[in-house]
Amino acid sequence: WQLCPRPLASQVAFDKFHEISFKGSPMGATILGPVHNVRHITRDDLRAYVRAHYTASGMVLVVVGDVAHDKTVKLAQQLFEGIPTGEVPEPPAANFHGGIYCGDSPKLLDTNPAAIAKADPTVTVALGTLGVSWSDADFFAFQVLNATLGSWDAMLGGRDYLTSRLCRELGARNLAERLHPFVTCYVNTGLFGVTFAARRSCVRSVCELVMREWAH
Repeated sequence: WQLCPRPLASQVAFDKFHEISFKGSPMGATILGPVHNVRHITRDDLRAYVRAHYTASGMVLVVVGDVAHDKTVKLAQQLFEGIPTGEVPEPPAANFHGGIYCGDSPKLLDTNPAAIAKADPTVTVALGTLGVSWSDADFFAFQVLNATLGSWDAMLGGRDYLTSRLCRELGARNLAERLHPFVTCYVNTGLFGVTFAARRSCVRSVCELVMREWAH
C-alpha cells in the first residue's frame, strides 16, 4: 500500500503504487516515463525503439470490401516491404513487490495526537496487492469482487441506499471522503485494490474495513 499527503492525489498515489509494486521493471514507470528519460530522450532513441518494436511480425493488415485479393496483397507488399521482420523483444518480467511509500509526510498510521495535528488533515491512500492478468481464470471473479466493494463519495450522499456494506459503514462512521476500488489487468500480471481519501486519524480504520471485506 502507499500513501500520499496531497489533496486530489489519487493519480499520484496510483502511479507510486505501480512504482513500488513493480520495482525495477518498466511496468513500474508512469505512462509518460520518468522525468529524466523524458528530458533526455533523443530522435535516435525514438527511431531505435520504432525499429525494434514496430515489426511486421507484430502487425496485422485487414482489408474489407469489394477488393481483389491478389491485387491487395501485391499492393501491401509494395507499401510495407521496408518494415523490419524481426521478432519484437520480450519485455522484462514484471515481478510484484510489496512495500510502503509515505511521501514526505510523517508516519501515516501514527496514533500520536501531536503528530496527527502537525500533518495534513487529509491524505490519499492506495492499498492493494497482486491482481490477475486479462487471461487469468479468475479475471471475472476479481471483477465481481471489485463491483461488490462499491464506490463511495461523501459529496454524493445516499449512504442508506447503497448495497455495499463497506461504503455504508464508511458513511455511517464518517471515515472517508471517497473510496474507489480498482482491478488493473495487463498481459501477464495485474493489480487489485482501492484508492481512498480520509483524515489521517481514520486511515487505519479504513484499511482494516477494506481488508475485512477482502477476507469475507
